[in-house]
Amino acid sequence: MDQVNAAINANLNLLVVLGLLCFGTAFLALSVMAMSIWSQVNRTLYAYEKLATTVSTELQPTLAEASKLVGRYSPKQYRQC
Repeated sequence: MDQVNAAINANLNLLVVLGLLCFGTAFLALSVMAMSIWSQVNRTLYAYEKLATTVSTELQPTLAEASKLVGRYSPKQYRQC
């Protein structure tokens, strides 16, 4: 009976070790993938910040120029009665 218990115990130990190895390998692979995604996330956030800065600095002059153009070429000039 002791030999059976020892064999079962050895098999369980082997299963636990193999399971931990698989878990460790999967965790390492996911960590590497997350690090590569993290760099892309940082680049995307930086691009959004640059876009927000550009929009905030260029919106007012663009609106001012557009209002000049709209005021200069009003639809009243092109109406035919």
